[in-house]
Formats: sequence, C-alpha cells, structure tokens
Amino acid sequence: MEASNRANGKPRLGVNNVSRPYTKLDTLGKRCFVYSYDGDKNLAAYLKGKPLSGISFMKTITAGILSGLAYLHNAGIVHNDIKPHNVMLSTMSTKAGTKLKTTIIDFDLASPLNRDDNGDVILGRNDGGSLPYQPPEVFRSVASDLSKKDIWAAGIVLYEMITGTYLFDIGNYKTFSQGMLNLETTGIPWEPVFTKLRWYSAVQTRPLLNALRAMLAVSPQDRPSAETCLAILNGKAPSAAIREARLQKTAHSAPTGRPTSPPPPLPPRDRVATGLHNPPIGMLPSPPSTPPLSSRNPVATESFGQLIDMLPPPPR
Repeated sequence: MEASNRANGKPRLGVNNVSRPYTKLDTLGKRCFVYSYDGDKNLAAYLKGKPLSGISFMKTITAGILSGLAYLHNAGIVHNDIKPHNVMLSTMSTKAGTKLKTTIIDFDLASPLNRDDNGDVILGRNDGGSLPYQPPEVFRSVASDLSKKDIWAAGIVLYEMITGTYLFDIGNYKTFSQGMLNLETTGIPWEPVFTKLRWYSAVQTRPLLNALRAMLAVSPQDRPSAETCLAILNGKAPSAAIREARLQKTAHSAPTGRPTSPPPPLPPRDRVATGLHNPPIGMLPSPPSTPPLSSRNPVATESFGQLIDMLPPPPR
C-alpha cells in the first residue's frame, strides 16, 4: 500500500495507538465512518481540570500519544486536534500484565502532510483545532510544518496533565492570543510545572521535562518529530536524540550508491529511569468496556474519508 511507503518503513510504530476504522456507510447524503474507541472514557474525564497523579501515568499516556502521532505522520496525516477529549484510555492484557493503553480518536480535522520530491515537508497553514492546544505559529499566521502543530498540542496535553491548567487563561481570547504571540520574548510559563513536580525525584522528572521542553519549543523548526520526542521521553538525552534523528534523515535521503561518511559519536545518554511503561492500573478508575459496534459513534466527514485509506492496514 502507498501508505506503507509513506511510513518510511515503520508502519507498525504506534499502530495500536490510533483508532481503527471498521466500516463506512453512505447515509443522508453523507459518508459516515465507524471506528474503534478502545474504551469509552477519555483523558479529559480523568483530568476534570485537575493534575493527573503519578509520573508513570503521565509518561505512559504521553508515550502513547507520541507513538500514535509518529504512525500518523509517517503515513502522511496530521491530526490537527490533539486534546484530552480525543485521547481514549483503556487497559490491555500483555505477557507482562495489565497495562494502560492510549488511543488517538476523532479525525474530523485531519489533513494530509504533503512532501516534495525530496521527501521534505511542504510548509502550510491550518487554523483548525481547539484554542488551548493551538501552537504559536497559528496565532502568527505563518506557514510551517503542520506535523509540528500536533507535537505542540501533545505538549500542551502533558502540561495540562502536570499542572491542571493551560498556558494562559482561555476565558479571554484576546489575552490568550496575546500571550501566545509574546512567547518568543516571555518564554513558556514553567513555574506551574516546577511547582507540581517538586515532590518527585529528578531521576523521575528529568525525561518528562526534557520531552515537554522539546514539544513546547516556541519555534516549530525547533520542535522535534514525534519519534524523537518519544526517544527523549524514554530517557535519551535531547541533544543525542535530535542529532541521531538528523543523521537518520540524512542517511535516508542520500542518493543510492553514494558513500556517506560514518556518523560522529553521540553524546552519552542521560542516566535516567526509563522503566515506567507499566503503571499500576488500579490507581486509575477502570473505563467501561467497549460498547458494541452498533452503538459506537459514527463520524461524518469527507476529509476523514479521503485520509483513512492512506493508513496502513492494522495487524491481524
């Protein structure tokens, strides 16, 4: 499938973190798609305007979001509306025991991630999405790599999980937009993050903070890909992760048969804990079981219909 080629040889990364389409129906002059929800409780239902308890939960949920975004971006799709309401939480059984699973849903605002003949992303503008999760470039009305819009939104979701708040008050659009426009000079308001994380050890918080800083880089050019952010979240030093991603991109785009110089040595990895993928699920209320297919919410949207065929088929 063309989507497998778009995925740069990595079609399976994050495949289980994206909702899967079951069927499509033509009704009332519209095309409707029925897709999986993996449980009926989203992240917003757990947050309810409050911080999420536990570094391990924050890391597991963020890792699931980034894995799902890596899958979508490799397949040439931008979600454009990452937020807690579009992140489903459920549990799944593995050989290692029960673990928390994150699933990205709702592709109403999805759009193609266009690339040129060299594989470089074609810059564009897309103002769709929910206000608190919009990146600075949307408020500046400048073209950018649209996949970085998803990365910013994922960073705001993590910021919200840590602090229970947004960057700025969303009750006043003018105040919020001005705050976003001023980020280049004022910087991200980190104090709420440091206040909430002060009870945890540096070993626990360092990879989380490094990933959050990467995702909330004010300039989209400085925001790493979803895969690189995931590597940082899992304990790799940001400089090493970013450098490694650049080397991989250079090697991938090098002409066939043309020798390439060996990569220079990478900086040593941060000595941080990375084994936080399997949190004790009992600390979270159990989501209700997945409803039968007939009761799942259909989504009517032509854009989703054009994009869904771009996804690699789910594993059997």
